[in-house]
Amino acid sequence: MKNGIRVIDVEHHFATVELFDAYYGLFGRTFENDGLPEKTHKEHVEECDIDELMIKRMDEAGIDFSQLSFTTPGSEYFEDIEVGKRLATDSNNKAAATIKKHPDRLGAYMSLVPDDVEWSLKEIDRCISMGLWGWCTMSNYGGRSRLDDPKYLPLLKRCNELKMPIFLHPMFPVNKEINEVGYALEGPVYGFTADTQLTFLRMMLRGVFDKLPDLKIILGHNAEGFAIYIDRIDTGYRQGMGQPYPEFGKIDHEPSYYLRHNLVGDTSGSFSNEVLNFTKQIFSTDFLVFGSDYPYENTKASVDLVLNDKNLTFEEKKAILQDNAEALGFGVR
Repeated sequence: MKNGIRVIDVEHHFATVELFDAYYGLFGRTFENDGLPEKTHKEHVEECDIDELMIKRMDEAGIDFSQLSFTTPGSEYFEDIEVGKRLATDSNNKAAATIKKHPDRLGAYMSLVPDDVEWSLKEIDRCISMGLWGWCTMSNYGGRSRLDDPKYLPLLKRCNELKMPIFLHPMFPVNKEINEVGYALEGPVYGFTADTQLTFLRMMLRGVFDKLPDLKIILGHNAEGFAIYIDRIDTGYRQGMGQPYPEFGKIDHEPSYYLRHNLVGDTSGSFSNEVLNFTKQIFSTDFLVFGSDYPYENTKASVDLVLNDKNLTFEEKKAILQDNAEALGFGVR
């Protein structure tokens, strides 16, 4: 605990050898280095260790509690549902065993296979019984579908009933003009943000949040930049360009309503106090939670960004680093 603040990290990734073995090489040059050319397959798995090494690095960064999530592209990527279910079950079991060893330091999101809705509904209950909380899912499912698809509504309803947040994590977009460039456009420079924004907006325009008003979606990287677009999105809506085709869906409020009520942004992947304070100004302090995006970003610098921001009051820092995460059920179960 630093200066009376318990630092809770809501975006802290892990991997398993089984996961990497299943999709290693499927993305060609993109996944061979995952944007980190000095890392090998084996070294990347070791860096995502979820036991003593991770605790050691949390201590070095000043993180008190981390919410673990299965790294991109997750168990949803696989068209073979049985492969996805095997990997999700394996990751959930390993996460549960680890958080049982470190209950004061680690929690974990569950991994699901949304293309098997009935199995995933049962897995939600099993995961909760093992101490997991929250669902981390990807912005697209191997290019086949996205979370706005009506067939996934039972899963969203269950999360809404439980008041269990969903972390919508970026996935490589399926777009020839992006993919042919490689990680330079597929990853955090552009593709991750664009793909995640697209999925959230499709959910909004489907009317998901009118049906499920308590559903909370966490987006990393300062809510994937939505703060800069919120006025532009509302302006389009007011000019009559904000409703989708009737056969797709409809919304009952201006888009900014959903961005402020159903969206939570974490601080990961940006090391600019100006960006952090702009996001806080456009939304609110209650909108933000702390995320490090471990092991892909500088974890200690992520903590220090918030902790040392001279424009934030102690109460605002505590809200971002601790209180808002606890209100979502992280670090308190």
